Amino acid sequence: MRECQKKQDLSVNPRLMKQIEILVSMNVSTEMFLTALSKNQIVIDINREYQEEIKKNKKGPAVLSYTSAKTEAHIFFLLYTYISYSYIDMSFLKKDYLMKLWTTALNFTKLFTISRSITTHLWLIEFLNLLALKYNPKEILGDNKIKKEMHAQINALLVQIANTSAKNVVIYFNRPGSGSEIPRFRTVAPFTPTIYKIYKSYVTNQVRARSLPGSQNELGENAEHEATHHENSRIERLMFRNFEEDVSEQSLYDRYRLFGLKTLKQVGLPVLQNSYSPERIDRVIVRV
Repeated sequence: MRECQKKQDLSVNPRLMKQIEILVSMNVSTEMFLTALSKNQIVIDINREYQEEIKKNKKGPAVLSYTSAKTEAHIFFLLYTYISYSYIDMSFLKKDYLMKLWTTALNFTKLFTISRSITTHLWLIEFLNLLALKYNPKEILGDNKIKKEMHAQINALLVQIANTSAKNVVIYFNRPGSGSEIPRFRTVAPFTPTIYKIYKSYVTNQVRARSLPGSQNELGENAEHEATHHENSRIERLMFRNFEEDVSEQSLYDRYRLFGLKTLKQVGLPVLQNSYSPERIDRVIVRV
């Protein structure tokens, strides 16, 4: 699990990819994979550290740990990738298995919902959205315990992300007065699927811009289209420009506000639609 990608985790790590290929070829069920991961010592240590931090600082502002945030991002990157490529047997879509899977999944995600890391909040909502798409829980929403826990976690995550995006919470990316022995916080990678897709667009646009003479824009002559492109490019620059070196508290918060807004736009409604019963969809849409 400690295997990570080089250069801020944005390049391909052959060793990690081989590990995932082996896991997928073994056809380990998602429920079994989650159970094993939840018992991993790294996951147990992370949860214990957050429990201790909450006892010390119940009402104070969140102080983030770059090391913990990166470790959590690696865990969810591995988990998300595995579930994305894992084979679904039709027996896995039966009610009994879905009950077992979602109980295990919610117990696992609950270990991380107390995390102060903004990156982890984004990964959690992406993971729950993927799980709802692949193992639709609507058939088991008659179980009040599962339904209550699922909706509580999803709603809490959406509120946390929205509050961060609106800058309604006080966050210190680096503890005030901390020495140089503690790694300075910077934008955490691996990125979530939503953010990575935008990052790829940013890189493509940067390469394209450097290849064009002067200020020409090859996107065409449609003024509205061009204006939209320029606005998107401006936002992408705010999100990713110099992100590997930037340790400024203000610019880190601004980046993560945009990460949150983009995630809510992409994932917010789908995760609610896939986790609520059909008769409540209209109310969910109005709420969003």
